[in-house]
Amino acid sequence: MIALLDALGATVVGAMFMLTILTSTFNIQAMSANYQRKIQLVDQTERITSIIDYYYLSAAGAGLSSTAAVISEATATSLVFRGELDGTMSTIALQRDAFDTAKQAYPLVVRLNGSNNYGPFWVTDSNDGTLAGMNIAYFDESENSISYSDLTSQVHRNRIRMVRIEMELFYETYRRDLRAIDLKHQITFWKYFTNLYL
Repeated sequence: MIALLDALGATVVGAMFMLTILTSTFNIQAMSANYQRKIQLVDQTERITSIIDYYYLSAAGAGLSSTAAVISEATATSLVFRGELDGTMSTIALQRDAFDTAKQAYPLVVRLNGSNNYGPFWVTDSNDGTLAGMNIAYFDESENSISYSDLTSQVHRNRIRMVRIEMELFYETYRRDLRAIDLKHQITFWKYFTNLYL
């Protein structure tokens, strides 16, 4: 009887040990997948901001006279401007669209003459209650901030010479449970509209 109890006890301890090993292996695999996704998210964020910065935003005012109205809309979540892109005069819009309940995020898109040209990229629904995925701030040639209420007028939009764009992109985590947190990467970059200075 004692030998049977010893064998049963050893089996239970062995089973618990094996369960611990299997659980640890799964957790390591989940953490590894999340780290890979985090690296991909950082890389993706850098690529997105580079293309928006050096390709789309660099076209603002290109090919237009110094008296032309370049920026037609300037809000915290939308920037619409005109410029020459790939030899064609275009209207370019960088916009955060309406909240997508299925993704629990906002789509960030770049539109060229009204059609989607780049994106969507998913930006978070909040960042400590201050940033809803994307925020664009506007500055004049003296680097003074221009308020959003002033930007409803074309006269004040003509004063814009630079923008600060903050965005936080996210990736859904590999493992969905009560402790799961989506992977996020926040980036801030400035763009000086060199065509508007000339």
